[in-house]
Amino acid sequence: MKKAAAALLCAAVLLTAACSPQAFEFDEDAAVAAAKDVIDLVYMLDFDAVCALFREDVREMVSAEALGAAVAPILDGAGRFVEYTKAKAVAYNDKQYGEIIIVAVQAKYENEKLTYTVSLGRDFSLVGLYIK
Repeated sequence: MKKAAAALLCAAVLLTAACSPQAFEFDEDAAVAAAKDVIDLVYMLDFDAVCALFREDVREMVSAEALGAAVAPILDGAGRFVEYTKAKAVAYNDKQYGEIIIVAVQAKYENEKLTYTVSLGRDFSLVGLYIK
């Protein structure tokens, strides 16, 4: 149930953010780099390190075990990482999480392409993670 709610939240935030002007100024290159750092940790299956990056109010809702159980099967089928192909970041004011930066990153793997949606606070603390 929590996975479905998280996925729905990410989708809603992305759709809303795509339709509105920038909510605040931010360094897009730095946001994309921070998102790629998260993705690199996910690829290395270092879920403890990923959980440590979550903002404190969000960290309470996520465990390394749950994250690993959700993500590992996706990565197992993807194969070896090849390259990042696209990245885009937008600012959004969320009622629950405040000012966030949503970064969508496409990554090419041996067997498929994955799209990561990484939500960050203004200080680049991790707020959300979705993989499709």
